[in-house]
Amino acid sequence: MKIGLDGNSNGLESTNADNPSTFSTNNTFLIWGHDGEALTDRDENIDFDPLQVKSRLNREWKVQETGIIGSVVVQFDISTIEGLAGPGTSDESQVVLLIDNDSDFSSGASLVLQSFVTPGDGLVNFNVDFSSGQYFTLASSEENALAVSLISFEARHQNNAIHLTWSTGSEEANSLFRIERSADGEQFETIGYVEGAHNSSGLQEYEFSDNNPIIGTSYYRLIDIDLTGKENASEMIRVIFHPSTEISPPYPNPIRQGDYIKVPIHGRTSHTLTVFNASGVPQPISWFERGGLLYVSTAALRAGQYMLRVKTPQYARTHKVFVLNN
Repeated sequence: MKIGLDGNSNGLESTNADNPSTFSTNNTFLIWGHDGEALTDRDENIDFDPLQVKSRLNREWKVQETGIIGSVVVQFDISTIEGLAGPGTSDESQVVLLIDNDSDFSSGASLVLQSFVTPGDGLVNFNVDFSSGQYFTLASSEENALAVSLISFEARHQNNAIHLTWSTGSEEANSLFRIERSADGEQFETIGYVEGAHNSSGLQEYEFSDNNPIIGTSYYRLIDIDLTGKENASEMIRVIFHPSTEISPPYPNPIRQGDYIKVPIHGRTSHTLTVFNASGVPQPISWFERGGLLYVSTAALRAGQYMLRVKTPQYARTHKVFVLNN
């Protein structure tokens, strides 16, 4: 079929007579066009029923039908559309066609499932019989599947800490990231914040160090907070952390009677601390933990040589300490 392809090569003419076409005599046709909006916009593509889908494209299309066309195949290439982990990473099998009669997709919309799925080809296909005046767009059962620009989120051990790094491909009105940690993958606590780029269309890279990580298995996630306060959570990443068995020696040493011996510790774990005299007899002491240090009081110790033993579920170390008269 062709329409408006005249010799002047300047598009449609002002009268039908000047627009030759190859329409058959029944003059039935189906056309559609979109509203010119951006494909994805995290602030705007919220017009949907969350009981039906979890995310949708921001752009909408409208159908005009003359006569009766019947069912047609609508195909979208989603290989370049932003997904959970970058362009083309949406789960194709979760994408549906959302159809509505008044462009208000928050209620009364109907779903059309894909007519067939070829995993990994980047295409989604729908067999649908439109009515004239209907609107349609793509949607998904994945949370934020068609609008999230988080490219990577990784964690690694670094100097008895967990170093987190992540990158984004684009950001719109992004205020900051809240970093959260969990021991069980269900109950999360906030451990810090990193300012976002606000608006960016290029690669942005971020980092954050958890200097007091959980011993053993833990989970991390990012909460993206936009300028209006809206929050989006990333997927969790799992980390197994065991601190170095090398313990820094206590200081100062020698120490004057009545001062506090400071013992550097690593990670979040329980500690048992005992002080023995030269004869191996445990001594009455008091101690407390603050800011990654154990503070051991020498107020009850006489001048002399002692052995200070620190024990955790992972290791035990003994250090020789000298107490001087004050």
